[in-house]
Amino acid sequence: AKDMEEAHKIAPEWIDSLRDVGVKTLVIYPLRSDNKTIGYIWAGNFPVEKTLMIKETLGLTTFILSAEIANEQNVRKMKIMSSTDLLTGVYNRNAMNNRISEDVNGTRLIKKPFGVFFIDVNGLKTINDTQGHLAGDNLLKDVALTLKGLEGDNIEIYRVGGDEFLIITPLTSPAEFLKLEEELKSKSELPNRAHFAVGSCHSDENDDVRKAMQKADARMYEVKEEYYSRHPEFEWHSKPV
Repeated sequence: AKDMEEAHKIAPEWIDSLRDVGVKTLVIYPLRSDNKTIGYIWAGNFPVEKTLMIKETLGLTTFILSAEIANEQNVRKMKIMSSTDLLTGVYNRNAMNNRISEDVNGTRLIKKPFGVFFIDVNGLKTINDTQGHLAGDNLLKDVALTLKGLEGDNIEIYRVGGDEFLIITPLTSPAEFLKLEEELKSKSELPNRAHFAVGSCHSDENDDVRKAMQKADARMYEVKEEYYSRHPEFEWHSKPV
């Protein structure tokens, strides 16, 4: 009865509904995870002489359930952290490698037609050297924000290197691909925003995703070289061998 009164202070409508169906006694324990209450477990209308046993049973049950829930949440967090770039919030290189492997071994195909885009941040090293790594991180986050704002479905975004991003767009027609390409290019040199180079390849040109990635990467470096020819104030780094 005491637990009923205490619970009534927290959830009067629920307790009133229990009373309406004849529940007169109640033992309730919270389920907690990360110091937060995520649910409750309770028993009602039990023999009064068994109150202590009921409390001990519910206490042990909530302890076990809370531990299992916390473990599941930790596993989920670890999976997210293993596949997410913590700075930008997009997928990381590990996730990209897994995605390509799944396509190659046939466990989860990248559905055709697809598009591939390589994006490289311009001037990142110069900004890091002259303004500090916090300014460089802000460039990366700004590019990621632009990529996450692209119009279209099935857009997978990966940060695959220090200043390089990859976009894979399954089930993308040539017309949709061109629209995305134009959108990226139109946002690649906006005033007061991070600048980036874009290279792309559609599966109509090469339907092997690894070869499509190679083509997109090579084209991105051509665009990047042209950008640095117009902006000699930034230090140019040639394509790694």
